[in-house]
Amino acid sequence: MKTAILLHGTQSSSNGGWLQWLKAQLEQKEFVVWVPDLPNADYPSLIEWTDYILDNCPFEINQNTTLIGHSSGAVAVLVLAQDFTHKINQIISVGVYKDLEYLHDVVNFHANDRFFDIPFNFDKIKQNCNNIVFIHSDDDPYCPLSHAEFLSKKTLGKLVVMPGQGHFNLDKSPEYNKFPALLDQLS
Repeated sequence: MKTAILLHGTQSSSNGGWLQWLKAQLEQKEFVVWVPDLPNADYPSLIEWTDYILDNCPFEINQNTTLIGHSSGAVAVLVLAQDFTHKINQIISVGVYKDLEYLHDVVNFHANDRFFDIPFNFDKIKQNCNNIVFIHSDDDPYCPLSHAEFLSKKTLGKLVVMPGQGHFNLDKSPEYNKFPALLDQLS
């Protein structure tokens, strides 16, 4: 059984952007898909999010599981993968960031101030995932491309740069209630 977990970002929900569209697309491909509303999304914590996912996922997370996250959810899928003692199929991280420096210094965004309460373990992420893909834009106003470049190098992941797409959400374009280019990255 192919399974997928789709994670939203800070100040979003399971109905945010393209998540429900992607759920329907994956279900047509015979995936069992879970799109949770993560706790305290307005002021998130990786510990709370990963604990919630591990405690509530309705299926076994295993070698047939794909983790897809947007923004803070893109960070969460990486950290979640490092928690396993077995491999998962794939991670797709959309609009990811590696720390809070840019969000604080450039964007003056502080909703994620308690978010990085679990550090990255790049060796475990690489060990536990067969395929890692980062989808990023060259003009993301919140998450600089350099963050995705850094994380793709550290995890040996594939970096897909899509010019002019902002943060892949409805703020940039009303077209981001769908995300067909993401489907092209499924392994």
